[in-house]
Amino acid sequence: MEDERKQQVLNYASGLRKLADFLEDPNYEWFVDVAWLPSLSIDYYTYSADIFSNACAKFGSGVKGSDYGYLSLTKEFSDTVKASVNVAKASTCVKVETGEVNTVKRIPDNKRDDYDKMVAELRASFEEDVEEPVVEWECPESFIAGKKVNS
Repeated sequence: MEDERKQQVLNYASGLRKLADFLEDPNYEWFVDVAWLPSLSIDYYTYSADIFSNACAKFGSGVKGSDYGYLSLTKEFSDTVKASVNVAKASTCVKVETGEVNTVKRIPDNKRDDYDKMVAELRASFEEDVEEPVVEWECPESFIAGKKVNS
C-alpha cells in the first residue's frame, strides 16, 4: 500500500510539472492573451495531529489559519499559487466550554408542521397571486452549432 501511495504522489507531482511546462512553452503564446490568470489553491487534509505536525514542519513558514472545524497552514509559492495543509480540530484540540451565546436552533421535525403552517399563513398575508407574461427569446442563427437558439 505504501508503494502504491508513493506512486500516486509521484504521478500527482509529475502532473503539476507538466502543467508548468505547458504554461512555459513558447508554442502556447495564446495563454498570454487570456483575460485573467487563474489562481491555484491546493488543500491537503490530514487525519492526525502527528501527520499535521510533520507536514507543517515540511512546509516551513506559512500563514496559520483556523475555522470552525479545521486548523491549517498555508504556504504561498507565488501571488497566485498556494497550498494548505489541514487537520480537523477534533483530531488535535480539546473542546473547552468558555460561556454561552444565543443562537438560532433548527425546529425539531415533530414541530415542523406547525411552523410551516404559520409561515404559510404569514406569507399569504403579504403575497398575492398575479399573472405575468411568459417571454421567450427568438434569436437569429447562432454560432453555436449553426442552429436557432430559443430560451
